[in-house]
Amino acid sequence: MRRALPLEIWGVSSAIDRSSALQLKYRKKNKKGANGNSKSPSSSPSRMSVMQKMNKSLCITGPANGTFLNISPTSGSDPEHSELCGTYSQFRVHDKGVEMVLNRIGTTVPLYHWKCAHAQSFRFGNISMSVSSEELGLSSFSHLDLTSPSMKSTVSESEVPVDLKNVCSEPSSKGFHVRGPTYLKDAKKVPSGETMFSLLGADSIIKSKDDDNYVSYDVCKAPDSYLKKITAKSKRLGLKPPFLIVINFVVPWGNFLSYYYRPDADNGGPYCNIRKNHASEKLWKSFLEGGITFRNDTLKFIPKILEGPWALKKLVGTQPAVIGQKIPTMYYGSVKDGYIEICMDVTRGGKMANSICSAVASKASLLSIDLAFLLQGTKKEELPEQLLTTVRLHHVSLKKKKADRIEI
Repeated sequence: MRRALPLEIWGVSSAIDRSSALQLKYRKKNKKGANGNSKSPSSSPSRMSVMQKMNKSLCITGPANGTFLNISPTSGSDPEHSELCGTYSQFRVHDKGVEMVLNRIGTTVPLYHWKCAHAQSFRFGNISMSVSSEELGLSSFSHLDLTSPSMKSTVSESEVPVDLKNVCSEPSSKGFHVRGPTYLKDAKKVPSGETMFSLLGADSIIKSKDDDNYVSYDVCKAPDSYLKKITAKSKRLGLKPPFLIVINFVVPWGNFLSYYYRPDADNGGPYCNIRKNHASEKLWKSFLEGGITFRNDTLKFIPKILEGPWALKKLVGTQPAVIGQKIPTMYYGSVKDGYIEICMDVTRGGKMANSICSAVASKASLLSIDLAFLLQGTKKEELPEQLLTTVRLHHVSLKKKKADRIEI
């Protein structure tokens, strides 16, 4: 007899675990009827529909928020891979969810630990030449001298370890300082609690000149989107697809997307009931239910270059910015749709935004950069703040097409 999946594998609630036990009891009972003959499950359709409904409550989950499990040391003996210090060494997903779902969905910019685990599966090739400066929007910003000594990195591209190229990782939120519980009184910032949503992967997409059907916004609706893939994989296993946050940077040459799910969510949704009284949880709920004006006044972005030219570090800075007030930002999806896609259109963000974006893209293969998002707390009941998502990009060549996504 097939055993019920252990509670710790999927992280499902005890009520769901009991439901699984009831399913197994029903199957066992119906192997033989009262007269000892085989009994078809279809003879009790009402019970079967209940069981199917129970199956949909199972979903991929991970450790509770605040556990900070599987984070590499903040300093190590391997200087070549120092960029990985303080990052998660595996998905914040229970093992069975990784094995059955995430290992079967590829992205063009995979997590470092995923790439290492599946190194033999990668198919390199079909790498395009760099796009022109006109395509990158550099010609409009000639005042930025990208060849000056100050724009040179301390590390050349040839010195970057091969396994650190075109990958991402999830940095610990402890390295980011956010508004603390007493910020309104003393302006004191504190290390953030663990990010509410966890990184699943990223995609760098190059727009073809002759592609008239290219979609820049609400890419989750595209037939081959990451959302569609994880939804299909989950449903095939009888699991409820997880709610996703999709961060979508619309840039002159295409899109850069990153994907996140909530490890401690209730039944794969966007919320965690046991944290309902936390300030960050209340603010997150208000954000999802709020209008575009509230969202644009609340969503905050923190960039941080770890490795790269000092002039570029100075240009990008590390100061938080309410991103919706800097560049046009739109939102797609809903709780019912199972996702929220946050689209930041850098192409419509004015000279400074385009200048910074183009400068970063031109040196991206030399950069290690953190991108963090959170919701700004402006009232006592909205503090302390807590990071929503984080991603660290390691030497991602934004100007080149990546190897095809790997489907295992």
